[in-house]
Amino acid sequence: MKRFIQAFLAGLLFSSSVLADSSHRNSIKGTGARRDTIEFEWVEPSVGSAMNLIPGTDNTNSIGTSSLRIKDFQGVTATFGGAVTNSGAVTIAGNTTLGDALADTVTVNAGTMTVSAASGLRISTATVGGTVLIYIDGLNQRVGIGTASPSVLFHVNGAATLGSAITDAITFTGLPYIPANAAPRTNVTPAAAGALIRNSTAQELCFSTGTTISTWVRVSTPSLACQN
Repeated sequence: MKRFIQAFLAGLLFSSSVLADSSHRNSIKGTGARRDTIEFEWVEPSVGSAMNLIPGTDNTNSIGTSSLRIKDFQGVTATFGGAVTNSGAVTIAGNTTLGDALADTVTVNAGTMTVSAASGLRISTATVGGTVLIYIDGLNQRVGIGTASPSVLFHVNGAATLGSAITDAITFTGLPYIPANAAPRTNVTPAAAGALIRNSTAQELCFSTGTTISTWVRVSTPSLACQN
């Protein structure tokens, strides 16, 4: 397979073609003041042509410098065996995997992370069909825990624990909402003792003394059962 190379080496212009068939490997080395510089355009004459850039020494050579940079890179896949440092913006189209082991750490030093208003940000147990752990709704500016459709500013779908000790203080700057039911002793099984509910029929506040449906009692008179 033939390849066409136009090269400037050591200040000299090679205007003629350099031809190489598929059974040969050719090396081009410059001399003089530009011995470490090569400017070339590689044009593949047909489908199936290949080009490999192989350095002479491992982990030594560079492509471009801080003042002479590569403008663009087009490829199908890219594999980096070490650290990657980028001083400009990076745009990745398609699925992206960060890390390949549980012990890997992803560090973000940026002070701000922007979430797309169109798609939001979903952290789940799988790419497709996984359980949603955290969802950030960029359009409505809401955060969901265990739900991909938060209906309020902070929406937790499931049981939640606030604080880790009885001495922990939880401060509400707004009015807390107590869930309501028309017949708690018929319709609602408390998840734990000490749960609160508002009887919307009798307009009274009840709390649970256990985890069965019959343990709802009145806050005002704990010796009396919550009305149905």
